Amino acid sequence: MDPGLTRDQRMLQEAARDFLRGACPRELVEEQERPEAALPEALWREAAELGWLGLTLPEDQGGQGMDFVDLALFLEEAGRVCMPGPLVPSVVIGAPLVAETGSEAQRTALLPGLAAGERVLACVLPEDGDLRVEPDGTLHGCAGFVADVHVADRLLVATRRDEDMSLWLVDPDAPGLRRTRLETLAGDHLFELVFDGVVPEDELGEGDVAAALDRATTRGTLAHCLRMVGGASEMLRLSLTHARSRRQFGRPIGAFQAVQHHCADMAIDLEGARLLSYQAAWRFDQGLPCRREVAMAKAWTSEAYRRISLLAHRVHGAVGFTMEHDLQLYSRRGKAAELAFGGPEEQYEGVASALGLRSRRPAR
Repeated sequence: MDPGLTRDQRMLQEAARDFLRGACPRELVEEQERPEAALPEALWREAAELGWLGLTLPEDQGGQGMDFVDLALFLEEAGRVCMPGPLVPSVVIGAPLVAETGSEAQRTALLPGLAAGERVLACVLPEDGDLRVEPDGTLHGCAGFVADVHVADRLLVATRRDEDMSLWLVDPDAPGLRRTRLETLAGDHLFELVFDGVVPEDELGEGDVAAALDRATTRGTLAHCLRMVGGASEMLRLSLTHARSRRQFGRPIGAFQAVQHHCADMAIDLEGARLLSYQAAWRFDQGLPCRREVAMAKAWTSEAYRRISLLAHRVHGAVGFTMEHDLQLYSRRGKAAELAFGGPEEQYEGVASALGLRSRRPAR
């Protein structure tokens, strides 16, 4: 499906695909799953030099000034190769939050370095935990499943203060901040954070912080949809290649109707996921109401990815379950993406709410 891309966007997509195919080999992806792995410096530096890390940032702050749909094209290609690194927390969520809520001095201090790949942000969003600000100005509470803290030089931390939201800049090595690495199926780098009297460096408070955080959550949700679209595309490609080359009973297994139907089902699910994800991204770019469309995209894409993964394993047979095969990389990452920013059940609730229906979830 062509989601109405312009000529320039098609060129951007091809450039992203060519870059990531060369700069992000499987060996790098596997290396980055190790607990001791640091920032993939070469990949991150080259992505910055080509302008990918600052794609949607203002031009006067070192960015390219492009739209979210342009970034969506890169996110899809990143999902196609399982690109490691803090792409979502730093580029998709953190940098735009600074651009929206930071003072001129804060934007000048942070944004050029983020676009150049010299700085990295990790984000603690409201849904990550329950953090509060005490009267003495210190941060207390816990946050779980915070990504890429180990490579961040600053944290963006959201807290509730009375009925308002606040956003703080915190040193990840600040006294009173403890972090515990979590073991994950996807091999990604998630941490539990405990704030016990942490003194923040600064507060970001320009504009409507709550609205900016809501937009950040939308961007994060869409980023995982788009990365799943890329991963599903690669699983379909791997399955088609295997179906054409693997022979049984004197002919390729792709000649058998059951395998053909598996691949057809995968293609149908993929097209639906891509259409919904790009439609939601476009509406977000245009400033149109998109809460329902984002929930629909996340619900469908999560479940479609799960079905595509299952069918891909059926097409491959036993070889697809081995750690030596690429398929397991996508299956494991898909489960993590499915749960990030709310799994299908939560997204169904969002669609139902947008339709004016009462929640199916029983009252507590």
